Amino acid sequence: MDPASGVGSRTCGTTTPSEAGTLAGENSHPTSPSVGSCTPPTTSSSPAGHRQGNHYSSTHPNHRDIHDAIQSLQIQQEFIRIQLPDQIPDQFQQDLLEDRECNRFYTPRLIKDLYAELSMMCQRDTVEDFLDLFFRLLQRLAWAHGQAMAEMREKLATLTVQLKSKEGELKSKQGELKSKQGELKSKQGELKSKEGELKSKEGELKSKEGELKSKEGELKSKEGELKSKEGELKSKEAELKSKDEHLDTLKKLNMELQNNAEHWKSAYLQNKTHTNDMLGSLTTAEAWKQYQVEQLTNIHLEPEHKLVDTEKQVLTVLGKRKWACERDMYEPLVSCLATLIPVTNAVVWNTSTTRYLGGLAPDLTITLTNIESPESTFAYGVIELKQQDEKLDTDSNLGQLATYLTRLHRAQPERTHFWGVLSNIKDSFLLTMTFDNGPMATCQIVEKSPNLKLEEVVQYIRANASQQAPLNTIPARLPFPSGVGKLHRRLATTAKWMVGQFLNPIKGPNAPPYMVVKSSLPRGQDRHVLAHHVNELLQLRRLNGIEPRAPPSIAQLIWEPNNQQKYNLSGRAGIDFGITPCGIGLDLGTFSTPEECGFILKTILDGLEWLHAHAKTIHRDLRLENVVYDKRQRTAVIIDFDCAWNLPSGEQDFGTAQTTYGGGIMCTPTRVLADFREAMRKTTEINNMSELEAMRTAQRYLTNIKYAPVPADDLCAFVLLVLALLYPRRFRSFKEYKIFEVSSQSGLRGMERLLGSINDSPIWGPWWKMAKEGNVSGLRGITDVIIWPFIEKTG
Repeated sequence: MDPASGVGSRTCGTTTPSEAGTLAGENSHPTSPSVGSCTPPTTSSSPAGHRQGNHYSSTHPNHRDIHDAIQSLQIQQEFIRIQLPDQIPDQFQQDLLEDRECNRFYTPRLIKDLYAELSMMCQRDTVEDFLDLFFRLLQRLAWAHGQAMAEMREKLATLTVQLKSKEGELKSKQGELKSKQGELKSKQGELKSKEGELKSKEGELKSKEGELKSKEGELKSKEGELKSKEGELKSKEAELKSKDEHLDTLKKLNMELQNNAEHWKSAYLQNKTHTNDMLGSLTTAEAWKQYQVEQLTNIHLEPEHKLVDTEKQVLTVLGKRKWACERDMYEPLVSCLATLIPVTNAVVWNTSTTRYLGGLAPDLTITLTNIESPESTFAYGVIELKQQDEKLDTDSNLGQLATYLTRLHRAQPERTHFWGVLSNIKDSFLLTMTFDNGPMATCQIVEKSPNLKLEEVVQYIRANASQQAPLNTIPARLPFPSGVGKLHRRLATTAKWMVGQFLNPIKGPNAPPYMVVKSSLPRGQDRHVLAHHVNELLQLRRLNGIEPRAPPSIAQLIWEPNNQQKYNLSGRAGIDFGITPCGIGLDLGTFSTPEECGFILKTILDGLEWLHAHAKTIHRDLRLENVVYDKRQRTAVIIDFDCAWNLPSGEQDFGTAQTTYGGGIMCTPTRVLADFREAMRKTTEINNMSELEAMRTAQRYLTNIKYAPVPADDLCAFVLLVLALLYPRRFRSFKEYKIFEVSSQSGLRGMERLLGSINDSPIWGPWWKMAKEGNVSGLRGITDVIIWPFIEKTG
């Protein structure tokens, strides 16, 4: 060691410039100056010192002096061999550790290790150069450390942010955990509650179990009682057997009483006073004596309807039976005739308790098929049975049978020939009656056959119930199509229609059970009448498709034959359709209170208001006969739309579009009546006709008058309907077929007089005025006229 320099004798080998560059490159940072550069990083400082020749001064200048000396040092390019101390000088080490930049990174151990390594590798011409190089290396490491520290700070900041984020997530998870814990506690509470309920149920079950055990004991007790009752029943059975024997004895006595009753009934019928339709108040025997009866020696029987041997055998067995009374014959004879008469043409009914014939009940009736109950309109003939030993052809019995046939003629005025049979199965008599045409016709011919066998009677019935039978000997065929089912009840028959009640094909909880079917009759199928039928069907079809839907007070079309739906209606032989509901005629007896009657009248106005506002239709034939009462829905229903008229498409409102009048006479608007009266006056004057002659052609003029239908026409007809409901006798004289009579009471003058009295009435005049003005809302107050006598006076 050199004592002057304080540096050991250890030497570094000579280092070439290339080796120095290698050293600088190995220890440099990518962005820092090289080790061999004379300019250190600007942010660094080196230890201060003074160059004294080429040796490190023993005085150890401070760090800043050494740095300043190094900054001005011109490093020589040639390298010399120098002696370096074995250890770094203490003062230099202390300066590095005290430097404010370096002390963040250097430690004594690091400095010593670096110095030792460098001293082995590098040689400089002076110790100061070496130390300067060493310092610069250390400074470079410190700068690299700073860069690393900056990167680490950035990473630390990023990690801090991530840590805070994780802390937030952790807090969120903790919140969720607390929420889950709360839910868990809630569920635990619910479970405890359920446990309590289960325990309660368990207690109830135990209680029920106890009750069941108690009931079981009661059942056992009841079982003992039943056994006791069983013994009592056996005792009662023995008593009943004894009573049955006594009852058999009573039945025998009752049979004897019935036989006596039949005898007294026959005697009573022979002597009772009977109101005959044609002959007035007479007994049946007296009525029979009034007829001119032709006694036939034989009757003509069609051979093709003769019975075969097996069929005769059935009647023979029936004739050999002994009958205790007349009533016992009914069902066996009905069953027998049902097998012998073609079921496609006729059906046999036991009508002994069915007073279908104007209050009378013949024992047996033969009618058309496809009906659910016997009706006089559809009857071929009747059979009246008598006891086996009773004389048949008495005046009383024949008069009774003649009364039945007269009632049948009343129900079938277009039929002229009627027949009936008196029989006790062993013997039979045939009675025929022939009438003039028309409902008020008189009987012209009464014929009584000789005594006939029952097989001959069946042969006669077969011939007169066949398809080949003359039309004047059979009832009019049912006009209803076969697909509609069996006729439940005939409702009405007019010159144009037959109206019947049938089962409703539409099923459902709100569907009415029955529908009304209207079918054209052959006598109503001329061109003019058929046009009305077609118009009604088309109107009903149209009303079904209008929104909003019609109120319950408008009849609804629900059924048509399939072929009628598919083909054009023009040129058809007849029209058939079904509507609902099936109502009854409207009269004051229908209602239990005046308020109910008032409500029903308001439903009629509801229907008219819908027709006028939504359907744009004028009914033109609103009268009492064309409104029915539906008991099921407790409402009035407007029917018969064959005269209805629709506002033509393109027209916005009523009042301009015109047509000819086609409604009922009672519903004729006053302006049309005025035009008709004027046309009649001119016709009478121009043609020099009498009023009677003019009235005979009046309807032709009436139906050719042009006018514009308006809703007020229906409302005026509504006022007349209310009056007809309250005062029916006043309106009975205004029949349609009498309206053109000269009589002022029932003719056109009477109609004009009636309308004038309504207009001038202090009670009805205001309502008539409202109707003519089309004031529907005001017209609803007309019900006050009906209920005012029943309103209690107050205050």
